[in-house]
Amino acid sequence: MNKLVRVTLILTALLLAACGSTSKMKPSPSGESGRTADKAAISADFARFNKVIVRDFENAVVVTTKNAAKREVELSQATAAGRRFADQIAEGLKGNPAFASVERTGTPDAETLVISGKVTKYKRGNAALRLMVGFGAGSANFDARVAFIDGANNGEISTITVDKNSWFLGGILAATQTVDDFLDSAASKVAEETVRAKAGDK
Repeated sequence: MNKLVRVTLILTALLLAACGSTSKMKPSPSGESGRTADKAAISADFARFNKVIVRDFENAVVVTTKNAAKREVELSQATAAGRRFADQIAEGLKGNPAFASVERTGTPDAETLVISGKVTKYKRGNAALRLMVGFGAGSANFDARVAFIDGANNGEISTITVDKNSWFLGGILAATQTVDDFLDSAASKVAEETVRAKAGDK
């Protein structure tokens, strides 16, 4: 492998890392569902679910600004993001033969997988600052905790962690990255991981 290829691979890896990630599905720790799940248990649980309810994600964003008007706007944006994230996850699952139905509301039963969670960071940032300054100035961020819940007993089975952010060093790449793009790509990954677990693909 020549030097140019090695440098390209290193830069690509740094770029991907700096833009954050959406984790693979992980078992929930013991105590939340009353047991410790492993990947095999997740697949066994998901195999029996024929229906999905995707609930709005709770707004758990901590707003630090003391300006009342800005605070209201940021909280409103985060609440809307929680709805959009749920909408996009549901859209990614609808039409997939893995599940007979995918709904946004309803009362779960023993055949229902409930997907919900919390948006913990939603920051639009400033594209001009990302372009001209970089080094975190004007950064866009989207963080969330996705929970997969057994409709029969409301026990948490597994989770996915979303931690997405714009390119730290700034420039054109960072300026073109938006928080809504992060949200949409994370929702697609959540839907993909859900279908994989249902199929028993670990």
